[in-house]
Amino acid sequence: MENAEAKTVKNDTVIDKSDGEDCNEAREEKNRPGRSGEDDDVKQTCQIENKTISFNVQLLCVSDNSTTATSRTFTARKFPESVAALKLAIQEEFHVPVYDQKLSFDCTIMADGESLDFYRLRDGDQITLEYTTTVDIECALRLMSLLRNALEFIKNEQSQLATSKISRKKIADTLRVEDIKQCILQLTDTDEKKDANSKFLLNNGGLDVITSLHSLLLKQTWDKIRHLDLQRLEKYALSLLKGLYSSIVPHMRSELVCYLSNIFGSFLRVPIS
Repeated sequence: MENAEAKTVKNDTVIDKSDGEDCNEAREEKNRPGRSGEDDDVKQTCQIENKTISFNVQLLCVSDNSTTATSRTFTARKFPESVAALKLAIQEEFHVPVYDQKLSFDCTIMADGESLDFYRLRDGDQITLEYTTTVDIECALRLMSLLRNALEFIKNEQSQLATSKISRKKIADTLRVEDIKQCILQLTDTDEKKDANSKFLLNNGGLDVITSLHSLLLKQTWDKIRHLDLQRLEKYALSLLKGLYSSIVPHMRSELVCYLSNIFGSFLRVPIS
């Protein structure tokens, strides 16, 4: 018996299919997010490597009491291969953390693992970004870099730090404690900024770096430490841990428990306001 003629409706256009497999493909195409049925030769899809792409972004800042809407034009300097890559570019441009972004296009929430071509995004399209807070991304990443450099230096030179074999200038130039202090002040000058920036640090490996640095500093006995910057660094690490703990999300609290004994011990040697 011959196969019955199959028909699939796609955007009010009837497509005749005589093969069952072709019918399935047509149904999948119909259910695909974004535009469907447009002539791809008329407007080229955005999946082109090494090209930039621009969007009109509707920004919706959602708070408990209100929603603030603004519009901006955004150009990705490097073509994002996926929604996750687009979110990273948006984080850099608008200072909205990736974990706080809710992106949508054509009334469809965009999934991180999908490509932009999956949603048929084209240059000049409008996307919607819903978020709750902004973060000082540049300052937070700079602080993380300074802390990592300090951690590596102390790990490599801890046997020499209690002696005069390392000059005071080298220690000061490497630890850059004053720069760390200024970053902390910039990130915590208001309670709102402190909470938002602390959450960003937590979601970008800050807890591991700061606790490792603090634990390493706590092993140094102050009567043998000849450089004040090491004592100041311990104070700032403890201050950061205190801020992180106050902002830490419930499912991560267990990760901080193992450090509490060291933190309480440090309170006895470092005054924290």
